[in-house]
Amino acid sequence: NIISITASSTKLKKELDLLTDKMLTDALKLISETTEHLSNTIDVFKDFLKEDKEKSLFNLSQNINNNIALIETILNENQIKMDLTLDDDIYIYNFSNEFSQALINILHNASDAFASKVKENELRLIKITTKKIEDCVIIEILDNAGGINKDIINKIFEPYFTTKHQYQGTGLGLYMTHKIIQSSMKGKISVKNDKFIFEDKEYKGAHFKITLKNNTWLTFTQPFDIISF
Repeated sequence: NIISITASSTKLKKELDLLTDKMLTDALKLISETTEHLSNTIDVFKDFLKEDKEKSLFNLSQNINNNIALIETILNENQIKMDLTLDDDIYIYNFSNEFSQALINILHNASDAFASKVKENELRLIKITTKKIEDCVIIEILDNAGGINKDIINKIFEPYFTTKHQYQGTGLGLYMTHKIIQSSMKGKISVKNDKFIFEDKEYKGAHFKITLKNNTWLTFTQPFDIISF
């Protein structure tokens, strides 16, 4: 979707003689980054069941910001505003690519909910917060798309369950998110409908909560310093 939108927009600007060198460079950069993400996604699924996967230390805020930048085109096309409250000092020793896939799946799910439930001239908001509580890291993702129908909220992590038309979705996105967080990263993920206040107005939407264990020695106030002797 990102590649298609970027290519079509670039072609139109060229036809209207509005395409600058910077626009072309930015468009090609986005297409390249998206292609790399698709390749990484394939690797995530190929490696998902491997027992010898290697964890890495990554900064949670940087990971989240990079993923948001990757799908910025989709967010802008759907007029979605991001509100981030991130603890920049959280480092996690786990599978960074798999976490990226899980987060993007949740953001895509919110984007789909906005498209079907919220008018274009109304606020479309996704809030992401991160915090440390003792030896755990909490990531919360909320949207104001009105929430999930109570009849299906307990089914959304099931395989092949989808509220979309069969040609629009497979029902594997949130299922894979659940598998990644709980089976691969050994964390927990839950969802509920919740209300929250933003700019003095109350909204209701889906509230995803991810909890990951984090050893205290892997949480730093600053990145590693390399010391030479």
